Amino acid sequence: MSRTEKILKRIVIISGILLLALLSLHTVGSRWNRRTPKGGINTSMYVDINGTREWINIYGKDKNNPVLLYLHGGPGSATSEIDYAFTRKWADIYTVVTWDQRNCGKSYDIAQNHRKLTKDILMEDGKELTEFLKAYLNVEKISLLGHSWGSIYGANLVLANPDDYDVFIGCGQLVDPVENEKAFIAEARQWAAGDEDTLKLLSKVDPESNDVESIEAKNAILKNMATA
Repeated sequence: MSRTEKILKRIVIISGILLLALLSLHTVGSRWNRRTPKGGINTSMYVDINGTREWINIYGKDKNNPVLLYLHGGPGSATSEIDYAFTRKWADIYTVVTWDQRNCGKSYDIAQNHRKLTKDILMEDGKELTEFLKAYLNVEKISLLGHSWGSIYGANLVLANPDDYDVFIGCGQLVDPVENEKAFIAEARQWAAGDEDTLKLLSKVDPESNDVESIEAKNAILKNMATA
Protein backbone atom coordinates (compact mmCIF):
# COMPACT_ATOMS: atom_id res chain seq x y z
CA MET A 1 0.00 0.00 0.00
CA SER A 2 1.42 3.38 -1.02
CA ARG A 3 1.84 6.29 1.37
CA THR A 4 -1.00 8.16 -0.34
CA GLU A 5 -3.34 5.20 0.08
CA LYS A 6 -2.42 4.94 3.76
CA ILE A 7 -3.16 8.62 4.28
CA LEU A 8 -6.51 8.33 2.49
CA LYS A 9 -7.39 5.28 4.58
CA ARG A 10 -6.63 7.17 7.80
CA ILE A 11 -8.73 10.11 6.61
CA VAL A 12 -11.67 7.78 5.89
CA ILE A 13 -11.34 6.09 9.29
CA ILE A 14 -11.08 9.40 11.17
CA SER A 15 -14.03 10.82 9.21
CA GLY A 16 -16.08 7.73 10.05
CA ILE A 17 -15.26 8.04 13.74
CA LEU A 18 -16.20 11.73 13.74
CA LEU A 19 -19.46 10.99 11.93
CA LEU A 20 -20.37 8.28 14.46
CA ALA A 21 -19.53 10.64 17.31
CA LEU A 22 -21.75 13.37 15.84
CA LEU A 23 -24.63 10.94 15.29
CA SER A 24 -24.28 9.71 18.87
CA LEU A 25 -24.32 13.26 20.21
CA HIS A 26 -27.37 14.05 18.07
CA THR A 27 -29.20 10.98 19.38
CA VAL A 28 -28.36 11.74 23.01
CA GLY A 29 -29.23 15.42 22.55
CA SER A 30 -32.54 14.62 20.89
CA ARG A 31 -33.56 12.27 23.68
CA TRP A 32 -32.51 14.80 26.30
CA ASN A 33 -34.51 17.59 24.67
CA ARG A 34 -37.60 15.37 24.35
CA ARG A 35 -37.68 14.53 28.04
CA THR A 36 -40.33 16.13 30.24
CA PRO A 37 -39.08 17.69 33.49
CA LYS A 38 -40.73 16.33 36.63
CA GLY A 39 -43.66 18.64 37.38
CA GLY A 40 -43.10 20.44 34.09
CA ILE A 41 -44.19 20.26 30.48
CA ASN A 42 -42.58 19.43 27.13
CA THR A 43 -44.94 19.10 24.22
CA SER A 44 -45.10 19.99 20.54
CA MET A 45 -48.26 20.26 18.49
CA TYR A 46 -50.08 21.83 15.58
CA VAL A 47 -52.80 24.30 16.50
CA ASP A 48 -55.63 25.45 14.23
CA ILE A 49 -55.05 29.17 13.97
CA ASN A 50 -57.07 31.50 11.76
CA GLY A 51 -57.66 28.95 9.00
CA THR A 52 -54.28 27.19 9.01
CA ARG A 53 -52.26 24.73 11.12
CA GLU A 54 -49.38 26.33 12.99
CA TRP A 55 -46.67 24.58 15.00
CA ILE A 56 -45.77 25.35 18.61
CA ASN A 57 -43.54 23.84 21.29
CA ILE A 58 -44.21 24.29 25.00
CA TYR A 59 -41.43 23.66 27.50
CA GLY A 60 -41.13 24.47 31.17
CA LYS A 61 -39.79 23.04 34.41
CA ASP A 62 -42.82 24.00 36.50
CA LYS A 63 -46.38 24.20 35.16
CA ASN A 64 -47.12 26.89 37.74
CA ASN A 65 -44.62 29.32 36.20
CA PRO A 66 -45.88 32.23 34.08
CA VAL A 67 -46.07 31.70 30.31
CA LEU A 68 -43.68 33.34 27.84
CA LEU A 69 -44.41 33.35 24.09
CA TYR A 70 -41.33 33.89 21.91
CA LEU A 71 -41.89 35.65 18.58
CA HIS A 72 -39.17 34.98 16.02
CA GLY A 73 -37.88 37.46 13.47
CA GLY A 74 -38.30 37.78 9.73
CA PRO A 75 -41.11 37.85 8.90
CA GLY A 76 -40.59 34.22 8.02
CA SER A 77 -37.34 33.47 9.87
CA ALA A 78 -38.56 30.49 11.89
CA THR A 79 -36.02 29.19 14.39
CA SER A 80 -37.75 26.04 15.62
CA GLU A 81 -34.74 23.82 14.95
CA ILE A 82 -32.52 25.82 17.31
CA ASP A 83 -34.98 27.43 19.73
CA TYR A 84 -34.11 25.01 22.54
CA ALA A 85 -30.49 26.23 22.55
CA PHE A 86 -31.50 29.57 24.06
CA THR A 87 -35.17 29.54 25.04
CA ARG A 88 -34.72 26.68 27.50
CA LYS A 89 -32.42 28.87 29.54
CA TRP A 90 -35.59 30.76 30.51
CA ALA A 91 -37.49 27.61 31.49
CA ASP A 92 -36.51 27.87 35.16
CA ILE A 93 -38.87 30.82 35.59
CA TYR A 94 -41.19 30.55 32.57
CA THR A 95 -43.16 28.01 30.64
CA VAL A 96 -41.73 28.90 27.23
CA VAL A 97 -43.76 28.70 24.03
CA THR A 98 -41.99 28.85 20.67
CA TRP A 99 -44.02 29.29 17.52
CA ASP A 100 -43.37 28.94 13.81
CA GLN A 101 -45.49 31.79 12.50
CA ARG A 102 -47.81 31.44 9.53
CA ASN A 103 -46.44 29.60 6.49
CA CYS A 104 -42.83 29.32 7.64
CA GLY A 105 -40.76 26.61 9.29
CA LYS A 106 -42.90 23.73 10.49
CA SER A 107 -46.02 25.82 9.84
CA TYR A 108 -45.32 25.95 6.10
CA ASP A 109 -48.33 25.08 3.96
CA ILE A 110 -48.07 25.22 0.18
CA ALA A 111 -51.79 25.91 0.01
CA GLN A 112 -51.12 29.24 1.76
CA ASN A 113 -48.65 30.45 -0.88
CA HIS A 114 -51.35 32.21 -2.86
CA ARG A 115 -52.54 34.19 0.16
CA LYS A 116 -50.95 37.60 0.65
CA LEU A 117 -49.89 38.16 4.24
CA THR A 118 -51.32 41.30 5.77
CA LYS A 119 -51.13 42.97 9.14
CA ASP A 120 -54.74 41.99 9.86
CA ILE A 121 -54.04 38.30 9.19
CA LEU A 122 -50.93 38.25 11.40
CA MET A 123 -52.65 40.17 14.19
CA GLU A 124 -55.53 37.69 14.15
CA ASP A 125 -53.03 34.80 14.23
CA GLY A 126 -51.38 36.28 17.31
CA LYS A 127 -54.69 36.93 19.01
CA GLU A 128 -55.99 33.39 18.38
CA LEU A 129 -52.76 31.76 19.56
CA THR A 130 -52.81 33.89 22.68
CA GLU A 131 -56.37 32.79 23.46
CA PHE A 132 -55.41 29.16 22.87
CA LEU A 133 -52.41 29.38 25.22
CA LYS A 134 -54.40 31.09 27.96
CA ALA A 135 -56.97 28.30 27.88
CA TYR A 136 -54.53 25.40 27.36
CA LEU A 137 -52.13 26.51 30.11
CA ASN A 138 -54.84 27.94 32.36
CA VAL A 139 -53.42 31.48 32.71
CA GLU A 140 -55.09 34.87 32.53
CA LYS A 141 -52.20 36.67 30.85
CA ILE A 142 -49.01 35.73 29.04
CA SER A 143 -45.67 37.47 28.54
CA LEU A 144 -44.23 38.24 25.09
CA LEU A 145 -40.63 38.32 23.94
CA GLY A 146 -40.11 39.46 20.37
CA HIS A 147 -36.87 39.48 18.38
CA SER A 148 -36.35 41.84 15.42
CA TRP A 149 -39.56 41.55 13.34
CA GLY A 150 -41.02 39.78 16.36
CA SER A 151 -40.43 42.93 18.41
CA ILE A 152 -42.70 44.93 16.07
CA TYR A 153 -45.23 42.11 16.02
CA GLY A 154 -45.24 41.80 19.79
CA ALA A 155 -45.51 45.53 20.41
CA ASN A 156 -48.54 45.73 18.12
CA LEU A 157 -50.19 42.71 19.76
CA VAL A 158 -49.80 44.30 23.18
CA LEU A 159 -51.12 47.66 21.99
CA ALA A 160 -54.16 45.98 20.37
CA ASN A 161 -54.89 43.57 23.23
CA PRO A 162 -53.36 44.97 26.44
CA ASP A 163 -55.50 42.83 28.75
CA ASP A 164 -53.97 39.61 27.35
CA TYR A 165 -50.37 40.36 28.31
CA ASP A 166 -48.48 41.25 31.46
CA VAL A 167 -44.98 41.88 30.06
CA PHE A 168 -43.50 42.74 26.68
CA ILE A 169 -39.75 42.40 26.02
CA GLY A 170 -38.34 43.74 22.77
CA CYS A 171 -35.01 42.24 21.68
CA GLY A 172 -33.35 43.98 18.73
CA GLN A 173 -36.34 46.30 18.97
CA LEU A 174 -37.53 47.84 15.69
CA VAL A 175 -39.79 50.87 15.71
CA ASP A 176 -40.02 52.12 12.11
CA PRO A 177 -38.54 49.70 9.54
CA VAL A 178 -38.77 52.22 6.67
CA GLU A 179 -36.88 54.92 8.57
CA ASN A 180 -34.41 52.27 9.72
CA GLU A 181 -33.66 51.33 6.08
CA LYS A 182 -33.32 55.00 5.09
CA ALA A 183 -30.76 55.50 7.87
CA PHE A 184 -28.89 52.41 6.66
CA ILE A 185 -28.76 53.73 3.09
CA ALA A 186 -27.46 57.14 4.24
CA GLU A 187 -24.72 55.56 6.35
CA ALA A 188 -23.76 53.00 3.69
CA ARG A 189 -23.54 55.72 1.02
CA GLN A 190 -20.95 57.58 3.09
CA TRP A 191 -19.00 54.41 3.84
CA ALA A 192 -19.02 53.30 0.18
CA ALA A 193 -18.05 56.65 -1.35
CA GLY A 194 -16.02 55.92 -4.48
CA ASP A 195 -16.85 52.19 -4.42
CA GLU A 196 -18.96 51.79 -7.55
CA ASP A 197 -19.79 48.11 -6.93
CA THR A 198 -21.19 48.81 -3.47
CA LEU A 199 -23.04 51.91 -4.66
CA LYS A 200 -24.60 49.81 -7.41
CA LEU A 201 -25.80 47.33 -4.79
CA LEU A 202 -27.08 50.20 -2.67
CA SER A 203 -29.28 51.40 -5.54
CA LYS A 204 -31.18 48.10 -5.26
CA VAL A 205 -32.05 48.61 -1.58
CA ASP A 206 -35.61 49.91 -1.39
CA PRO A 207 -36.77 51.18 2.04
CA GLU A 208 -40.38 50.56 1.06
CA SER A 209 -39.83 46.99 -0.12
CA ASN A 210 -38.92 43.70 1.51
CA ASP A 211 -38.42 41.81 -1.75
CA VAL A 212 -35.63 39.32 -2.40
CA GLU A 213 -33.50 41.65 -4.53
CA SER A 214 -33.51 44.37 -1.89
CA ILE A 215 -32.69 41.94 0.93
CA GLU A 216 -29.86 40.26 -1.01
CA ALA A 217 -28.33 43.62 -1.93
CA LYS A 218 -28.41 44.79 1.68
CA ASN A 219 -26.87 41.53 2.92
CA ALA A 220 -24.07 41.83 0.35
CA ILE A 221 -23.33 45.37 1.51
CA LEU A 222 -23.28 44.35 5.17
CA LYS A 223 -20.89 41.49 4.32
CA ASN A 224 -18.59 43.94 2.52
CA MET A 225 -18.69 46.34 5.46
CA ALA A 226 -17.91 43.56 7.93
CA THR A 227 -14.85 42.41 6.00
CA ALA A 228 -13.51 45.83 5.03
